Amino acid sequence: MTSGNFKIKLLRICSSSTNISADVFDNLFRENIGSLFSTEYISSMEFVSLVSKKSGLFELLNKYDYICPDYKMMAVVPWFMQLRNHNNLSFGIVFITHSPGIYGLEWYLMQNLICNKDIIIAPSNFSGRVITLLAPSLKSNLEIINHPINLKSNHNKTQNRGNKIVTLSRIVDNKLIHRQIDAMGLIVHKYGYDHLKMFIGGNLNDSESGELTHYARLLYLKIKLLKLEQNVFLTGEISAPGKKAFFMDSFVSVNLSRTLEEAFPKVSVEALSFGIPVVSTLWNGFRETVGSAGILLDLEIDSNGRADVDSDDLARAIIRLYEEPVYEDICHNQIKKYDFSALKKKYIDIISDRVSRDTAPTMVNKEYFGLLDTISFLKVFTHSELMKYHTEWVENYFKAIRSNNSETLQTGEVFFRYFVSEALNQILTGFYSFKYSEDILYDFKPIKALSESGAVADFREKMRQSIYISNNSHSKKTLLRIFSERPDQELLKEAILHFKSTEEDIPLMEYFIHYADYLDEKYSEVCTFYNKYYRSLRPDLSQAENMCLWSRAAMKCNDTKGAIEYLGKWLKRYITEPEASKIHIEYMKLLLNTPGIPRKTIDQQLENINEISFDRKLFKKLEIAAYVR
Repeated sequence: MTSGNFKIKLLRICSSSTNISADVFDNLFRENIGSLFSTEYISSMEFVSLVSKKSGLFELLNKYDYICPDYKMMAVVPWFMQLRNHNNLSFGIVFITHSPGIYGLEWYLMQNLICNKDIIIAPSNFSGRVITLLAPSLKSNLEIINHPINLKSNHNKTQNRGNKIVTLSRIVDNKLIHRQIDAMGLIVHKYGYDHLKMFIGGNLNDSESGELTHYARLLYLKIKLLKLEQNVFLTGEISAPGKKAFFMDSFVSVNLSRTLEEAFPKVSVEALSFGIPVVSTLWNGFRETVGSAGILLDLEIDSNGRADVDSDDLARAIIRLYEEPVYEDICHNQIKKYDFSALKKKYIDIISDRVSRDTAPTMVNKEYFGLLDTISFLKVFTHSELMKYHTEWVENYFKAIRSNNSETLQTGEVFFRYFVSEALNQILTGFYSFKYSEDILYDFKPIKALSESGAVADFREKMRQSIYISNNSHSKKTLLRIFSERPDQELLKEAILHFKSTEEDIPLMEYFIHYADYLDEKYSEVCTFYNKYYRSLRPDLSQAENMCLWSRAAMKCNDTKGAIEYLGKWLKRYITEPEASKIHIEYMKLLLNTPGIPRKTIDQQLENINEISFDRKLFKKLEIAAYVR
């Protein structure tokens, strides 16, 4: 039996969360990793109070060999490292990353701050590859250790191969719940398995208002339109004690994903621990987790980089596991690597080996570049400038914690975090779905960072500079997005003009060109283009942004006929797709602003919006407008 190393002192900064997965992982840390060392716990509220008093903070941090932040404090890790480096403190960081794809900005900042003592723990081989794709200089600090899960209590037989399909998930579109319901429609009405039942567990309500979310409303409408009221059940949230009963008598667990937040499919591990095979998407760490104990479905990537799964492929995979069950022993063997007894020694050995290492910052290896080095608007800022934005955000974040306020100010850091994610999204989607490998870096050239002396102080001028050093489509598309969403009409037009001259295929370029015309109040030109261009096209999900722009331009120039016809056709095909939420509203506004529209058409669209709209105030406004009309 492996005993812990209680000479090593860990400080865990943690807080309660409304995020169930976060609380589960925090409890697992306490029960497992925390039990291997001399571990103490401090709430984030207590910690930020120490920071604000500026007394006792250094003494506290120097008491410990390692600081191990929870998920709410992970974005603060560069601040911790800079605090240590500037004040000659001796602690290291244990960064247990759950979703490495969403920490792009943090990895970028950490490269110049990390020391040999610091440890980055990734929960799968794949998630480790994500980190080295983004920032290869962090590889020497990276360790692969599976998340420990307490499983033994689940290994008694819980299923009798009944007719039950189960899903435990966040109820959001990136978990592809809508596609499961489409598949269930095929299972019941096309393939004739009308005795099968699908139970989908997860919170359906908005955390602030308590209302059903837009997405939950779309799911209910889809169930209704597909006549699945007797086959698909949205159960709401399932508590930890209720999981065993929820999984009982099921023959398969469906766990789909296309989100970069997904690195470790905890629910799939739980299902397998009950002896239940899994149908999942071929995505990130799912391949390592599910293996031969289920079926992995390929994701299709559209022209905008959005991933989706084919509903018929999903339906046939579920039927296959119903007709050809996977034995419980196969499920249990697949997840032995997550049992804590197998992971104890690895944690002890890795942390014990690094604890005495140097805390001086290591030099970034300039020989290698990562995906983050190809983002132009990062490279026009020096590391010092980015750290100023980061420090400003941390100060505001700590104020929000002290005041128990979930909202933080929209600082520069928030801008960078959002748009770095935007820049990485399409490439990482291809990487996570195994369409790309690390070799994709050969398609890019690194963008040289500015020296401190070459830095331009003005933020807007830096954004202008980034137009002319952009040498790849993901940087260019993100700059167009920045200038559209901020918005900056002059820089948007300048970027479009320059990027058109490079003759590179940029996703959504057409949309940004017409958006620039819209900002120039060239509404008729926008409508003329869409009326002509879309007349011969079939509706497609990738058109959603263009549909919204067309609608707004059509109302500005009173040329609504073509837009009404096409949006109506589009909604008929995609009425319950997540992308349809905004289109429903735009279509309703078009109907209300166009003379001669039959009352029946308006009433039907109003009913659709009543079914799906989370914003009840907006629905009331539209209802009044329809009545007045």
